[in-house]
Amino acid sequence: MVAQRMREIRKSLKQTQEQFGSKIGVRQAQVADWERGRTAPSLDAMNNIVKCYSINLHWLLTGNGTMHLPSFANQEHQLELKDKVFNFIRNELNTLENDKSLTMPQCDEFWYMPITGEISAGDPKPFNFTEDISQVAISKRHIKNPTLCEVLRVNGDSMEPEIKHSDLAVILRETDLWMCHDKVVAVRTPEGLTLKKLMVDFLKNSGCLIPFNSKYPVLFVSEDCSILGYLVYIIRKY
Repeated sequence: MVAQRMREIRKSLKQTQEQFGSKIGVRQAQVADWERGRTAPSLDAMNNIVKCYSINLHWLLTGNGTMHLPSFANQEHQLELKDKVFNFIRNELNTLENDKSLTMPQCDEFWYMPITGEISAGDPKPFNFTEDISQVAISKRHIKNPTLCEVLRVNGDSMEPEIKHSDLAVILRETDLWMCHDKVVAVRTPEGLTLKKLMVDFLKNSGCLIPFNSKYPVLFVSEDCSILGYLVYIIRKY
């Protein structure tokens, strides 16, 4: 639990709750509430903890990995990543929605959907339409309306073990943050598309992208992030 990890951080620093809170700009009572699990720190507060004490945000959120950042992932590196992701483009994502049509042969059990491109499971990369014109069969029990979905091949290992390199990810197009919160989403950055779990702090109007593989950093996002949609189905070994 986050409460337990908050106590672990403070005790490893050999600080009182007042000393710990003073450095990140909160009162002792707030720190006490976090450690008792009465309230949870906001994403902004977690960001301050990461910056002030060089804590691994992935560990703080999930318990996976080590408490402190590896030597190569120092505070400057974290800030560089944050600045890069905070520069998300403001335009609506429509790259994959321009004048495309899905040819759906009549079938009682399956939809036949084209693989339209790749999505990075790692650092964001430019989107490339695939030259593979093959289609993948998806049961109608899993996908109700194929015209609302994209099939993208995963490139990278940041979402392992749940989502592996070369899996096919079926993405339901959706831009509503409420619908995409706490789901694995496809998001667009200036560098390209990436696949991560989205956690949104609606009170603070902020959020972060969480990889399942702890060797990758958690990325902060701003309210102008461009969301393609969320993962509804995975196809493996196709």
